[in-house]
This record gives sequence, C-alpha cells and structure tokens, in this order.
Amino acid sequence: FVHHRDRLLEAELPVAINTPQQEFDARLVRTHEHSWALLWSRGNDQRGAERFLSCTRDLLRWETPRRLRFAPDPERNPAPEELEGPADVCRTSDRYLMLDQRGFARHSDDLRSWEAPHRIFDEDAWLSSLARTEDGWSWAVCITDSETLEPYTSGDLWTGYFVIDGRRYKHTCKLRVAASRDGRRWEERGKV
Repeated sequence: FVHHRDRLLEAELPVAINTPQQEFDARLVRTHEHSWALLWSRGNDQRGAERFLSCTRDLLRWETPRRLRFAPDPERNPAPEELEGPADVCRTSDRYLMLDQRGFARHSDDLRSWEAPHRIFDEDAWLSSLARTEDGWSWAVCITDSETLEPYTSGDLWTGYFVIDGRRYKHTCKLRVAASRDGRRWEERGKV
C-alpha cells in the first residue's frame, strides 16, 4: 500500500536491449539470500520464448539479465526443452521449484540452471499453479480434462463442447491438488 506521505521511488527495471521481441510472464521470487529475483520471458510467442533472470537486493538496482538454462527431458526430447507458457517459481527449504503450466516440475540451486522436468500428476494438465505456505509445504494445482461425459445442451453455451460418434458432450474439467515438503515427493490431496 502507498500512503500519501510516502515518497515516490522510481526503480530502473532490467530492460530488453536491441530486441523487437515482447517481454512477458514476469515472476518475482524471494531468494534464500534475502534478495529478490525477477524471472521473465522474451519472444514472439509463449512456446519458443527465451527465459531470463535478474536479481536485486533493494528492488531499485538490478543486475544485468542472464538467460536461464534448462536440462533436457531424456524421456521426451534430447534437446533442451522449451517451456510452453508461464511457469510458477517458489523457494523450498534449500532449493527452488518451478512448475510449468503442463504440470511438470523442475528444481534449481541458483534459479539460473534448471534440472530435467518430472511429472507431478499422472496426466497432462492444461494449466497449473504453484504456491508455498508458511508451514513449509509446496502446493501444486492443475486443471485437466474430466473423464465424465456429460451431454451438451442448448443451455450449456458457455462450456463449449466436443463431438464423439456424432454426439455433443460438454467440455468439463477437474482440479487436482498435490502437496510436497521437498518438491520431489508429491502426495495427491484431492480432486474436484
């Protein structure tokens, strides 16, 4: 909150130099060293965007941006993997945890180099989110397609539909929740 007696401070954020590409998906993370890290994407679309990192101690002066490095996923792709959209990042007790929108997690010691991804949920998500609570738990929530086939009616205009054997069914989804202490071993905590 800004009160009327507070003086206005202007921060020089890390900027793109000599690039026509857009910058988006910014995430601010508190580090283990009690400083701040800003992670963001640069590119013409979400899928092929490059990822960058810049750190600061006071939120006013920022270090030169550095490119993030991702280890390849040996099961799916031998080349370094691109992230398919925004990713949430949080601090764990001794490392950092990243969850991409498909429900795959990665770990890092320094926020710059990220290990190969591992799946948290047993099915692909089309949107995931990550949070860390004060009691030390990391919580992952993902949205996946529901297995339930519900007939689509004219009153279901806002849900969308798909067709199987000439019949329309509502596009429904489910939320899945998992929790972890260390970001590696996850316990499923429910479905909605």
